Amino acid sequence: MIENLDGTTRLAELGTESLADGTKLPLPPVLLGQIGQDPEKKTVLIYGHLDVQPAKKVSMSYHGLMITQFVLLINQCVLH
Repeated sequence: MIENLDGTTRLAELGTESLADGTKLPLPPVLLGQIGQDPEKKTVLIYGHLDVQPAKKVSMSYHGLMITQFVLLINQCVLH
């Protein structure tokens, strides 16, 4: 998509994280994108996870209301 706007994308490796027991875990790469190179324009950061696993859908009770995970609930003008 960014390429359609004359932009570029690339994956950048982050290396590893060392745990207290000495174990090293590989970190997932970061996806970087850039549109234009005008230093006068502000930078915008968009952050999201690329390694998210799908969750098991369940229904639950919230203040007496049956809801399903990942469904927006509006209760008395409050978003849940």
